[in-house]
Amino acid sequence: MDPAPRHDRKSLFGIVPELPLYYVLVGLYFFAFGMQFVLFPSLVAFFLGATPAGIGVAQSALSAPMFCLLLFGGLLAERAKAGPTLAKLHLAFAFASIALYFIIANGALTYIILIGYAIFVGAAPHS
Repeated sequence: MDPAPRHDRKSLFGIVPELPLYYVLVGLYFFAFGMQFVLFPSLVAFFLGATPAGIGVAQSALSAPMFCLLLFGGLLAERAKAGPTLAKLHLAFAFASIALYFIIANGALTYIILIGYAIFVGAAPHS
């Protein structure tokens, strides 16, 4: 008689073990987060030809909203349903990235547009 199969590990829908999936998703998050802090200054420096001070202001515009909105994000996290709220936030940031693509593809990227984009995207939760 065969012993009953052991299921020591949790799996997502019985297909993918959760721990390796978690590691892959965390790795992809940090890859995207790192690329944001590499590609954004390169757009400012090489594509727009900004001065070093302009690059610093652009980097600040990318990071400052996160610090300003941190308390409100915590309040939202405690009171809102996580799933629908995160889905809406990710859709908003995906549309912002698509809009930035079309702006760059049409040659309409300016320093002001990129700073506005940085302020909007910088408000994203990065924890």
